[in-house]
Amino acid sequence: MALHVTSDQNDVWVADVARGTLTRLSFNDGEDETPAWSPDGRTVAWASSRADLTRGVFRRAADGSGNEELIWKSEHHVHIRDWTPDGRSLVIEVVTGTNTEVWRLDLEPEPKAVPFLQTQFNVRNSRLSPDGKWLVYVSNESGRDEVYVQAFPQGGSKVQVSTNGGDQPIWSRDGRSLIIRLSDSVEEIPLQPGTPPSFGSAHVLFPDRFQSPQAGAHTGYDVFPDGRLLMIATPDEQKNRRDEIVLVFNWLEELEHLIGSER
Repeated sequence: MALHVTSDQNDVWVADVARGTLTRLSFNDGEDETPAWSPDGRTVAWASSRADLTRGVFRRAADGSGNEELIWKSEHHVHIRDWTPDGRSLVIEVVTGTNTEVWRLDLEPEPKAVPFLQTQFNVRNSRLSPDGKWLVYVSNESGRDEVYVQAFPQGGSKVQVSTNGGDQPIWSRDGRSLIIRLSDSVEEIPLQPGTPPSFGSAHVLFPDRFQSPQAGAHTGYDVFPDGRLLMIATPDEQKNRRDEIVLVFNWLEELEHLIGSER
């Protein structure tokens, strides 16, 4: 997992889930946040504010080797949202005044940022579909936050996905559904492939009692390849958690009873 750890310094780390180890990628004073993995899993890119830099996009090998590399810099606040499947571009969001815009930052042959979605409304928390053909994002153009999908990178007409509000959309790993957060629940919306795709009715996965750090402009959860969701527990839940040992008595007698009843 690539992490933004908020402490005395805001830095980007990589956590090895299997081994339980942490590797620090950023060391400079300032805010380093919104890390994103390269498609091959070898590199992590992130956005940063430094004493001599309003905002920059950096990258470094995920194992912490080598030095960080400044890819691109901006006079506006920038967040990284995703990496295209071909590894050639980053999806970034640029805060201009009170609005946020979605841009494509091409990495080859020379880094170049190209606007993708510029509106009079606030657009944020964008994510690419696994095949890189669709971009999901949140916009307040209807008067409240709703989730939309638009073709990428060509743009064009959009499809409204949510009907009762929504935020922090993420794609399932197979691209067949979207997961969104509401004020009190996490919901899944099935997808039917097409151009544009069509979406079914949302169903609640579970109540949302989890943390949403830096909510509003950040997505505070994710999905594992096997479909499990990675959430951040609240301090109360962490405090109330108890390890359990379950003791089952007379299990052999119960098994013999069940086998006998089936006969």
